Amino acid sequence: MARHSHYDPEHRRHAPHRRTRRRSHRRRRSLTAALIGSATAIVITGAIAVFPTSAETPAATQLEVERTVTCLTDAQGQCTIGHTLGVAPTQIEVTSSLPPRARAYKLTVVPGSANGDQFEVRAERNNGKPKSFSRIRFDYRASADANVGGATSSPASPTTTQEGAETPSPAPSTTTSTTGTTTTTAAPETTTATTSATTTTTEPTTSGATLPAGATEVCGTDTLNGPDTPPEGAVVVPAGDNSGVDFGHPDTTYWFAPGVHTLGQGEYAQIVPGDNATFVGAPDAVLDGKNINRYAFTQHASGVTIRYLTIRNFVAPTNEGVVNHNSGDGWTIARNTLINNAGAAMMAGSGQRMIGNCVAHNGQYGLNAFQAGNQIRDIVLRDNEFAGNHTADLEAQNPGCGCSGAMKFWSVDGAQIVGNWIHDNHGPGVWADTNNNDFLIERNLIERNDGQAVFYEISYNVVVRDNVIRHNTWATGRAFADRNDPFPIGTVYLSEAGGEPRVPARSSVVEVSGNRFVNNWGGIVGWENADRFCGTNTTSECTLLIGENDADRCAPPGINAEPEYSDCRWKTQRLRVHDNVFVHEPAKIDDGCPAGYCGVSGLLANYGTWPDWSPYHGRAVQEAITFEQDNRWFDNDYTGAWRFVPYETGRLLTLAEWQAAPYEQDAGSS
Repeated sequence: MARHSHYDPEHRRHAPHRRTRRRSHRRRRSLTAALIGSATAIVITGAIAVFPTSAETPAATQLEVERTVTCLTDAQGQCTIGHTLGVAPTQIEVTSSLPPRARAYKLTVVPGSANGDQFEVRAERNNGKPKSFSRIRFDYRASADANVGGATSSPASPTTTQEGAETPSPAPSTTTSTTGTTTTTAAPETTTATTSATTTTTEPTTSGATLPAGATEVCGTDTLNGPDTPPEGAVVVPAGDNSGVDFGHPDTTYWFAPGVHTLGQGEYAQIVPGDNATFVGAPDAVLDGKNINRYAFTQHASGVTIRYLTIRNFVAPTNEGVVNHNSGDGWTIARNTLINNAGAAMMAGSGQRMIGNCVAHNGQYGLNAFQAGNQIRDIVLRDNEFAGNHTADLEAQNPGCGCSGAMKFWSVDGAQIVGNWIHDNHGPGVWADTNNNDFLIERNLIERNDGQAVFYEISYNVVVRDNVIRHNTWATGRAFADRNDPFPIGTVYLSEAGGEPRVPARSSVVEVSGNRFVNNWGGIVGWENADRFCGTNTTSECTLLIGENDADRCAPPGINAEPEYSDCRWKTQRLRVHDNVFVHEPAKIDDGCPAGYCGVSGLLANYGTWPDWSPYHGRAVQEAITFEQDNRWFDNDYTGAWRFVPYETGRLLTLAEWQAAPYEQDAGSS
């Protein structure tokens, strides 16, 4: 099932997705919480808050433990953090690992939870609702007096702090405590408060605090709650061990009662549905693989519907999936929470509809759209939230594996990716790799992903339209800059991807239009590797023009003559990049990004050298992509010192130079 298609190792430096993930460079925003006596608070903010027990507390020998932790919250937004003090902590200091401009929430210690082994925290959104089924990562330092003898603190009501989303990080605000009052001082536009009980710090907000029109917040919302009572005629599945339930009846509805459902102790215990079966969860119905079961829903039934379930803790192997493991056709997966699974949360078959799901913190992908035989047609992803996927960090374990991100597509003919919120994934947001065609990527919010927002690779005919794309590609870009690699890192990366009228689709061009790009590492890069074509070992399939399984046609001497000479290459051609807004503020990108490495778009190729029999040696492909393949930028709006790389790396141009002869790009742009 794993299929990898990358550049030859001799040209690896030109492939941005071959990168070592670097996370330590990200700015951390300080916050501190104290758990002392009867006053307990952990607050997500730019502030430091310390609450001593009292002026009469005697000095004592301190025990201390310091850790970086990640926890996954439950339906109530709570999770448990272990410590090794052996006594209840008297103080806990926490440093947030939230990326800059992360959405705000409050994190508090659950009253009465701290003991000699652990404490519980609760994450709550600013609207008062729990931050359910979310991954929270932070550093903490817990300390205690050695003479407290294991007494457990009894926390009082938590302190709360509100942070405006989508604001640049202000200068840190600091909170100091005296016996009677607490005073907060901060950067301009923050508040100064004096109080005897609580501390509240409000940071600047902007009009961008809400999600843009079209994008959808799903995780932890009421849209994921199923019916309280069974649908008429449904089989009621009680909570507990469901290993004895026969889930194989066709045309049958199963209603999962509230509570945790399991499938038994076997590694291969799974649900094998019948055709047109429906599985519906009541509120708080959870299907839990217990980190034992590999798969939740498998085999080849068609027309299966899964709604309102939380599906968690399944352990699918790398490149395999938990839901629709065998890529059955016609499935509908709607309003589910797919969280904390290994492998991919979902596979896909033809006609699959994925609507309104929370897909978060899965080990490899949220979605791996692959089907044996490459027959996937017409899939839809609408109004989903994909957040924090690729927790297994497989790219670090196997550099260049091409196995990361929120979602990946293989040989899919027809996909609509509309109205989704795709954020904080450890890799690309949307990655289409190898012979995909006819994609519409529209009205999504794609932000804070480590890799590219959109990576469209050796594929055909895509429309990327009316999206908000911000704060992406920082990790990938920084890795290239740190090794002084001048390859332009595109946040929309079109690698051997082009419009092709001979491949039927809604559009015969690659159109990138009407998008708003804000403080990503880079802009839009069209790239073509002269040494990557059908018949080499850079990919296992051939082009759709030749035939995926007909690579023999691209061997010498046939490749030296038409039509093979033209059709054995995936071409970056017929690009239309227009009416986009590009904002570049280097100081706000990853604590400052170096000129010449960030804020760059490009249209380029490498000098062909490999293999020895290649007909594309020399500058043939560089000439083609730059001047001969009908690639056009026009009518775009640029803010900031954008630069452009045409033809080959090393040519770094201003907008005026990019617009001038011989390149003559971006007519009408300013």
